Amino acid sequence: MQVGVGDLEAGDQEPDPGTREGVLLGPADDLRHRHEVPGQLGFEIDPMVHLGAGHQEHMAGLHRVDGQEAGAALVAPHEGAGELAVHDAGEDAGHEGGSYAALNPSPPAADTPSMMGRSDTAPAPDAGPAGAPAELRLRAAAPLPPLRPVTDFVGLPTGDGSLSLQSRQAIVEGGAVCWAVGCVGVGALGARSLAGLVTWPYALVLLALVVGVPGGLAALRTLALLLADPPAVAHVRPNTPVTVVVPAADPATTVAMLVAVAAQDHDGVVRVVARADTDPGSARAAAVAARDLRLALDTIPSMPGHAADWRNAALLRVATPLVLTLAPGTCLHPSALRLLVARLESCPPATVGVAGHLLIRNQRRTTSAEALARAWTFELDAHQRAEALLTGPLVADGSCTLFRTDALRAVNGWPTIEARDVVVTWRCLERGWTITSEPQALAFTATAVTSATPGRERAGARHRVRAAARESGGTTRLARRASRVMARIDRARPAFDVLCSLAWVQALVLAGFGQVSLVGGYLLLVAPVSLAGLALERRQHREVLDEAGLTLAHPPHRWRAALATLDPFQAVVGTWGLLTRRRLRSTP
Repeated sequence: MQVGVGDLEAGDQEPDPGTREGVLLGPADDLRHRHEVPGQLGFEIDPMVHLGAGHQEHMAGLHRVDGQEAGAALVAPHEGAGELAVHDAGEDAGHEGGSYAALNPSPPAADTPSMMGRSDTAPAPDAGPAGAPAELRLRAAAPLPPLRPVTDFVGLPTGDGSLSLQSRQAIVEGGAVCWAVGCVGVGALGARSLAGLVTWPYALVLLALVVGVPGGLAALRTLALLLADPPAVAHVRPNTPVTVVVPAADPATTVAMLVAVAAQDHDGVVRVVARADTDPGSARAAAVAARDLRLALDTIPSMPGHAADWRNAALLRVATPLVLTLAPGTCLHPSALRLLVARLESCPPATVGVAGHLLIRNQRRTTSAEALARAWTFELDAHQRAEALLTGPLVADGSCTLFRTDALRAVNGWPTIEARDVVVTWRCLERGWTITSEPQALAFTATAVTSATPGRERAGARHRVRAAARESGGTTRLARRASRVMARIDRARPAFDVLCSLAWVQALVLAGFGQVSLVGGYLLLVAPVSLAGLALERRQHREVLDEAGLTLAHPPHRWRAALATLDPFQAVVGTWGLLTRRRLRSTP
């Protein structure tokens, strides 16, 4: 298609104030819009946009009328063809919807609250050459890069054979047990001198705590990453209607979340149920943003009480087959909703929920903040993959989870306790249902991350699993054996941390006197498996980001932060958190 003189009418040079274009065009874009088009009307019209076959694809329904995509070639009289994101960043926000800073194309004032931890002074990063991945910084102070939709071929059948879920679960569980026993047996072969110091029974106990238990957990994690291969999606372009539940937040965060929802390339109808904040400005900002973004918004008045109360009130207003729950400040990737729905519809009927893949952006401003966020993001993703494969109760924490609406209502929604999201998952597992994860469905959130976050999160996970078991009647009520195994491991992990910490203190004291069998056994039998798991995490994470057109920045101290997630260090941190009763809120 080519645009000629006869295709323009009077007033075509004006931005339409009733559509999203009137909101997203910045002052500079508006000036360029009003200057260039009338001048061309007065003299001549050169072809402005060339659209090829299929260029109307991959667009959200909101923008389908434009008939353009982010990669449409822009051929203006004064510049060559290229990516819209490169030549006109302001116009690109109107056509692609990939930037959560779209409502603020110019830097905000110093007293303006930032969106999603966005820097008030740092400019948006350059998108780079056409087709090059955009660099993602895991610092809340850095702006998000331009985001492009994930292509349709992601998740299609590859021709590779896949083991059944039960077979993969059996391999992971059996491999972890065999490796733990083998580590103790091999360690005992070189522990004769140790047994002469502390007796054989006590030497075997130390070997089990320093080598056996960490080795079994490391093997379980690494095998789960190797075998966490979800089946191919059956519907790459689902059109099932979805309701998105948006929690209360400050006006800037609420608007950023709504912009992210409006930018979704899901073909189905998307409705939004939002909770009004106590600040009337938040509800007003949400209403204005929803109107400008053409979102169907249903606002729930602010109510006192527990956070589960308004979620259950929102569930009563859901009229779609699927519902997506978000945590405050969670912004979706443009293809997240489509990929979540595609994964859920491609799973067996017993699957009633899908959790998204969180990318954690650190709110702290230390020199190692980005490295710590990177390590914690990898750790969280690996743990979620293992929980999804073994149908564990901690697979979804409510930050970004898609549920079947009828399943949520069947388990009576969310209870009014701290571990409400774990209880919902637990109740689904009791009925023989499962909740899985979709690594390609990216979501961004910001929280404070330190080197102690993984260990403290273990203590918090123990409290949530224990509360869910108490609320639902115990671990034995879970329908699947793998679910019971993971629930017991999650619940006993802090106890393992305490015992392993005490054993490591003795191992280090013995090493100081020349008895290195315990430390040597860990370095030879456990550390290689743990490091292999770390390398596998990074490879899988890199593949996911490649499909989304992103690449992680390489901050300093990243390997130091990664090694800090290993068991010996985190066991001490988790023990300290358990002893001091410091409960860390679930991340995010």
